[in-house]
Amino acid sequence: MAGRTYTLRLNGFKFPEDLGDDKANFRFTVDVRYLDARGKPVEKHVVMPSLDDYWECDRRRAKEPNYVRKSATSPMFNMGKIDDWERLILMVQAEAIHSVRFRVFDVDRKDAWDQVQHVLGSVAAALIGRAGQLIPDIPAVSWDDTLGNATEDLESWIVQKMAAQKDQVLFRGSVRTKREQEYKISGSGRHGKYEVRFEVGSE
Repeated sequence: MAGRTYTLRLNGFKFPEDLGDDKANFRFTVDVRYLDARGKPVEKHVVMPSLDDYWECDRRRAKEPNYVRKSATSPMFNMGKIDDWERLILMVQAEAIHSVRFRVFDVDRKDAWDQVQHVLGSVAAALIGRAGQLIPDIPAVSWDDTLGNATEDLESWIVQKMAAQKDQVLFRGSVRTKREQEYKISGSGRHGKYEVRFEVGSE
């Protein structure tokens, strides 16, 4: 089966009204599980908006170019301030999209890129087989060819470390994606309730 081109796009994000301004600066990591065009299970990991950027919602920083809060009294993204490039989560040739998981981080603004560079040294060593010495808390995994195999777990762990080495997870959630439509992931996290909306479509 040749598969089709699937696109996943962010449609909205809400956070708790009681979340302090000092914690209202967000980065997402997104794990997408799917069957590729040959029917093989694959997992991809995405950082949004990027490793060296984040979405600012601190009302004291309303003049910043990455400020995307809808209003001072609305704890949600103004999606009109997020362009199509940043809204795109993933475009992939696949037979089917299986499931999607979001993690929402409170970004530590200080020395963000230095944190990334610091962890890259450990990543390089891990990839040549010295992970156990340099990364003692690396996840224990098996080396089979299924969803969640060692390569995918290592990749996911590296992405999480690079995206948020000192950042705090505010919310995490996942959903099974059975068809092309909009999905909502919501639930309790730090300081209250969160909601992420995204859509699965094809081109």
